[in-house]
Amino acid sequence: MVICGDFGGVWNADRRAVRESPAEKDALDWLDEKPFTTLFVPGNHENYDRLTGCRNESLMRSWFYAKMPPEEKEKLKQGYPRLPWHGGFVRQVRPSVLMLENGGDAWGTNTVSVNTYPISYYYNRGCIPRRLSKW
Repeated sequence: MVICGDFGGVWNADRRAVRESPAEKDALDWLDEKPFTTLFVPGNHENYDRLTGCRNESLMRSWFYAKMPPEEKEKLKQGYPRLPWHGGFVRQVRPSVLMLENGGDAWGTNTVSVNTYPISYYYNRGCIPRRLSKW
């Protein structure tokens, strides 16, 4: 199954620890138990700090993460494991729940090839005029 943006399965923003909420854990475990692989292209409604890691040192020192212990901050810097997968890179949320990394990587099988581009990133920052469609 491919979710084309705004997966929202990794959303919890606990300021004291890097962990899944009980609802996230249940939903991600449920998807992982299915007889298919869930792929998602990240959209606007994702917790990128948790998915890909937070490398912004000023944010890590800000009030938002001030109460987070140092060992949890180290976890937050890493994000989910980044793995090569079918010609591109993914973040492995669960063994069968994978985030396709943005940036033009191409994933392929014998019959299908897919590219992803972070259009919402550019659209929200005014790089694409609002009067034009993203598609």
